[in-house]
Amino acid sequence: EEGQKTISVTEIAQSLHTIINNSNQDSILFKAYNNLNYLYEELNIDSAFFYAEKSLEITRRNNQLLALAQGLYNRGLLYRQTGQYGASLQDLLDAFRTLDNKESIYQRAWIVDDAYSREESRILILSITHHIYALLMESVGNRNEEIRHYRKEIALARKINNEFRIQLAYMNMTDTYREL
Repeated sequence: EEGQKTISVTEIAQSLHTIINNSNQDSILFKAYNNLNYLYEELNIDSAFFYAEKSLEITRRNNQLLALAQGLYNRGLLYRQTGQYGASLQDLLDAFRTLDNKESIYQRAWIVDDAYSREESRILILSITHHIYALLMESVGNRNEEIRHYRKEIALARKINNEFRIQLAYMNMTDTYREL
């Protein structure tokens, strides 16, 4: 559109670094490091790992279980992308265990997604974790587990009316069925 400015990856990264340099609030630092992780996921995997570790460090220091699970699935995805399947599996299993801990997960929990309540955020994070687990199963050739986890992702995404997650899972599952 005419008159709209395009923001570069460098400008976004600089803005996030400004937030990091000017904040002493761990919830804000977590979100900034998490966004840097997403930003670099496809551009520079080493930087993405660095920011994933920073966000995990903050969540552990503050005992923020929802955010911890999110950080674990983020790092699990990075491990999968670099062929470190055992480490990816461990992070995803740790994320599942963390999300199962319903009693303590909400104590002082940071809001990880402003569009959702804490319970809806837990369901969203669980849905995404199943998606990444399915991707891992694709990487190791376990099609039955891959499909099973896409189905779990869809069922969870339906609970929170997240059409994007539903469509993404169906798209990936369609590709899986084509390969059978």
